[in-house]
Amino acid sequence: MRGLTAFFAAVCIFTWLGPAAAGDGHTYRPYKLTKNEQKIVKFAVAMQLKDPGSPVFGNMGASISDVGVVQVCGTVNAKNGYGAYTGLAPYLGVLVTSGAGNRVFAVNAIGDGGENSAVAVITICQMRGIGQF
Repeated sequence: MRGLTAFFAAVCIFTWLGPAAAGDGHTYRPYKLTKNEQKIVKFAVAMQLKDPGSPVFGNMGASISDVGVVQVCGTVNAKNGYGAYTGLAPYLGVLVTSGAGNRVFAVNAIGDGGENSAVAVITICQMRGIGQF
């Protein structure tokens, strides 16, 4: 059942990101995140976890599209509901500037629903030019 749920989650991620995930016609180049941007990403990802005080972050990478969209991918290890660390899970999202001029990170997905959801997140990251994170 867990495998079926993970597969369904992967399909939902691809469907939700739709055309952008399947060859959106844009080109991407590496983008170097500032320390402040990294802090913003980590905070936003932590807020999506069951235990926001528990994350241990792995590598993080970013790219910027030809229209200025900054995509960020990385890995995070966090505690589950039982208090145990679950292992590194990939995440992806978009770093944007709010209407008030603040940088914010919108988490699109965390591939912690099983192998298929992790593969889906990693695949989207690679399609956005972020192969190493």
